Amino acid sequence: MAVSHKKDLNIHVLVIDRDKKLAAMLSDVLLKTGACIPLQLDTIHEAQQRIDHSDSRVDICILEVFTDCVNEAAFAFIKDNARKIPCIVFTQSESASLGARCSDAGAKVVIDKKNFNKEDFVKAVYTVAYLHLINPGYNSKGTDTYENATDILLEKCPDSVTQWAEFAGITDRQLRGLVKKNSKISARDALQIAARMKKGMW
Repeated sequence: MAVSHKKDLNIHVLVIDRDKKLAAMLSDVLLKTGACIPLQLDTIHEAQQRIDHSDSRVDICILEVFTDCVNEAAFAFIKDNARKIPCIVFTQSESASLGARCSDAGAKVVIDKKNFNKEDFVKAVYTVAYLHLINPGYNSKGTDTYENATDILLEKCPDSVTQWAEFAGITDRQLRGLVKKNSKISARDALQIAARMKKGMW
């Protein structure tokens, strides 16, 4: 499963919103962080075409969910891509049921536009995207070996793959095999990302 991104540890973001002013503002906020590459799209259909038929990398999607019939397409998009690409949802609604439905569909974070905070938004984008690169199937309540290794990586931020394996109680070879099977990046790149997350580099 691991693929080479040629040491590209930037975050490639699809910003999907029919509100072009909001999309431009979110893209500008991310662009200014220095490690995000945003692409604005108007519709979910355009985003799905990009994901399905382009060689361009996508690490995370940001989309707005409205309190109208457009929701059905948004929920389907989130659910269909949940395993491949994580989504962060914006909504103007303070409805707990709408937020719950977004989460049930697979959204990693639901943000109320009325209480938008740039720092919290940037942190959410980087945390969700980076964790997905390291472990796309991550479950904080999971108990398998790679989930345990992921928790150890983020908590202890080891200096080397060998040290990471020692902390996880497995061999270097076993760890590299798990990363190759479960991650979108190499073990060495995972170490670099964990260090960025530890230092709050976003």
